[in-house]
This record gives sequence, structure tokens and C-alpha cells, in this order.
Amino acid sequence: MIVNWRTTGLTMTSVVIVCCAPALQARAETKPPVECGAVQIVDSATTLEQLPASLPAITAVSYTKRGDQLQQEKNYDQAIACYTDAIDANPDYAVAYSHRGIAYYQKEDYDRAIADQTKAIELEPTEFRYYVNRGNAHRAKGDLARAIADHSKAIELRPDHGGGYNGRCLARAQSGEGLAVITDCDRAIQLLPGVAALYDTRGYAYLRAGKFQQAIADYDQALKLSPQLPESLFGRGVAKRRLGQTAVGDADIAAAQKADPRIVQKMAKVGIVP
Repeated sequence: MIVNWRTTGLTMTSVVIVCCAPALQARAETKPPVECGAVQIVDSATTLEQLPASLPAITAVSYTKRGDQLQQEKNYDQAIACYTDAIDANPDYAVAYSHRGIAYYQKEDYDRAIADQTKAIELEPTEFRYYVNRGNAHRAKGDLARAIADHSKAIELRPDHGGGYNGRCLARAQSGEGLAVITDCDRAIQLLPGVAALYDTRGYAYLRAGKFQQAIADYDQALKLSPQLPESLFGRGVAKRRLGQTAVGDADIAAAQKADPRIVQKMAKVGIVP
């Protein structure tokens, strides 16, 4: 059961960088740059009087874009620093809070992740992604009722996007609702076809429900799309072991551990053990 911020739960809002006007670009070289992580972002004015009214928003978006780059590189501490700079530049920029919350989630700091997503929701209460993100953090923390509520709200806001359905399927499967959750998984796959993480989620749901052949089929599809997903390798190995296919199941589990040395502990937290 993998969580992919691009498509299934930890979804990042697209960030558009607003370029400076030519006149502002021309005088950018006269002011020292501001550093965020390993990148330098140049302020577009030389004096306070020259600051355009839009500069805080431009700077916040620039810092957030750099934070996104760092987060994709798994440099979560540096990404958090950039998002914090973005928030300092524009405290009303909801995207920066949400993306910082995602970075905290990746660091397993779920309380801070929830706090940041909550702030993003306060600023933009109709953005469904923030509810998906907070729901994932609640689920990871073990608060499944709040997770289901957040994912349900995301579905209410955007019934045509698979992220809410996928997150709710995960939370409901983890809470032990059995095959009743499969409709959510099916809907997620229908709305976001070809995404490995969604097949991994449904495989997890089938595994939790004791439907091992169906679980293996979904894990096979997930691994066809993304061959080294440790959650899918581990889940498939467990399902094969449940069917008495011990040798091939153990091989899958060993491959999962090679891909992610912490996979056994991670899967145990969501109720899956060899």
C-alpha cells in the first residue's frame, strides 16, 4: 500500500511560477540573491520603494517551487525550509502549507503534517487535495475515523478525482471493513487508470479481506507498472505465502526488503505480517 503524492493522496497542487516583468528582471542583478536550499532566488527590486505589490506572492511561489524540487529529491528538511520561507513571504499562501505538510508526512511527523493541512484548509476550504492530504496523515497516525471523514469530504468536493476514493479505500481497508471497500478502489482506478499505486491499494484491500488470488492479480498489475514497489512486492509475497506458495512468497518479501529495509515494520503498522 504505497502513497504517491502525485496522484493518489499526497497530491501537490500545480505550482505556476510567475515571471518578473522585463523591467524588473533588468534590475534584478543589482540586489544580492536570497538563498533557499541550494537555489538562489533573486528579489526583483533594489529598494523598499521599488518593491512591486505582487512580489511577496511571486517570492512565495518561487520558494514553493524549489521546495517541490527538493521534496522530489527526498531532501525533506531542505524542502521544509523552503516552504517555511514561502510562508514567511506570504502567510496566506495555502499551497506552501500543504506542501510543507506533505514533507512532514514523508518524515513521519504526522502531527505537523495535520497542522499544516488544516491551515491550508482554513485558507482554501474548497480545495479537495488538502483534505486528501490530511486524511492520509490521520490514517498514518491511526485515526481512521478522521481519515475516512476527510477523504469523504474530498470526494464531495471533487467526485471526479480518484485521490479521495483511493485514500478512503485505504483507510476503510485498514479499519477492517472487508470487501465493502472495493467499490472505492474500483472508482479510483476508473478515474486514474494506469497508476500503479491504485492497484497496490486494491491489492492491500483484497489481502486484508482474505482474497489472496485477487490480491496477487492487483499486485502483479502494480508491479507491471512500477516493478520495484516494495509494498506491492511485500503484499504479493504475503498473499502467496497464505496460499502455500512459500518459496516464491519469501522471494517477493526478500525483494521488498532489499528495495526498502523498513518495509516489514511499515507493513506491520497497517496489519500485514508474513
